[in-house]
Amino acid sequence: MKFRGLFSVVLLCALLVTMRVAHRLASCRGRNGAGGSGGRHRVVSREKVYSGAHFAFNSCFTRKHDADDARALPLYAGFREFATIGRSDASRLASASDGDGWAVADHRVNFFEHANLALLRKSSPSHNMDIQIHVFVWKRVKSLERLLRSIRDADYSRSGIPLVFHVDAGHSPRALDLVYSFNWIHGDKHVKVSETRQGLENIMMQAWNPQFPDSLALFLEDDISVSPLFFTYASWCASRYLTSNNPYIMGCSLYTPRLDEINPATDPQHPPEWHPSTLTADALFLFQLPCSWGAIYRGAQWTEFTNYLTWRRALPPGTPFPAIPQARSNTWNHSWKRYLIEHMHLTSRVLVYPSFRNETSFSTNHYEAGVHSVRDGDTVPESDFLREDVDTRFTVSLLAREDSGEVWRKLGDVPRAVEALEVVDLWGEAVEGGIELLKRRADEFRKKVELLQEQFGSSV
Repeated sequence: MKFRGLFSVVLLCALLVTMRVAHRLASCRGRNGAGGSGGRHRVVSREKVYSGAHFAFNSCFTRKHDADDARALPLYAGFREFATIGRSDASRLASASDGDGWAVADHRVNFFEHANLALLRKSSPSHNMDIQIHVFVWKRVKSLERLLRSIRDADYSRSGIPLVFHVDAGHSPRALDLVYSFNWIHGDKHVKVSETRQGLENIMMQAWNPQFPDSLALFLEDDISVSPLFFTYASWCASRYLTSNNPYIMGCSLYTPRLDEINPATDPQHPPEWHPSTLTADALFLFQLPCSWGAIYRGAQWTEFTNYLTWRRALPPGTPFPAIPQARSNTWNHSWKRYLIEHMHLTSRVLVYPSFRNETSFSTNHYEAGVHSVRDGDTVPESDFLREDVDTRFTVSLLAREDSGEVWRKLGDVPRAVEALEVVDLWGEAVEGGIELLKRRADEFRKKVELLQEQFGSSV
């Protein structure tokens, strides 16, 4: 009798456990679609998309090892309200970010913090990377307000990020007030005001003196705006590609161009269209063109460039300097970018560029009145009006928070080896021979520059 009672209790417990498991499986099948989805998981987006909000996802695992994939799932949170991903997607993303299991499923972890740290940790202790943000200011108050809003609303996975403002002499008093009143909670804020007019070219060259070869700087001019994902992406790209192992990579662009600005067209204000998606299907490619509309640069390569520029400017007035063949940049008399193009051509250096659908980017330029918006040699207008129209030749769409899943999935598909990335030359053409061919193409230009260095000396 006693044994029968004990058996009944055990049987009842087993029945309850079976019913609970059955209910759990039914629940998971229901969430994953009728009849189940072969081990696919549903990810619930964060309660809010702003920094500081949190995410959660269900814990339905329909196969023995599905729980191991959970560490990858939080990176998809926020992609869609109820995004469903499979093991292959999760595995691909984990390998792109943090395949060693550091990223754990914790609903209290901030999504963008998780994304940034997980994606970066594999390459280096990058959450301790020396990254500065530099903003260049003069008279465009409304443009500056727009840029600062986008910086304020972006996502940052860490503190200790210095924000440095460079304010040229002759600035608008309202612009300086805006700079001083801007609340930066992610690190120290520094304001450097020039006593005499420097111009963007000079102030840009004096802005950053890297302390270490691996120091990093993000340069943002006041007529651009940035995506909420810009810092997360820049940090990831820097940790993956801006290392001593890749001496030919100078930086990572936030912006994807859709024009061939180097083409010496008859009308330089209407350059021909150019789309990187016609050259590569990957989300990244290497381009021998510097970016002035949002980019992060590495200290060692930037120091070499500023040394080159010091030598270049010290040449006696009127010294003929060799021109880069078929490059409109030879006529850019007011642009620091001209000299960086020369240096990159001379040293066969490239930048990593993103390539997403329709050139959607981590930064965009609004092409407002300034040095780059007039014909070469024309007087630069001074204006503080935002454009009422959108010049889609230059202004591209920004990647939004809801694009996070697609962004990281595509970045996860990019070959890790630098040699596997498509190389594009200064003229926007794919280069089959990679960096070595870029070197050979620059031989004639390099020999002419070396003759000048022999004649006048060189510290480069």
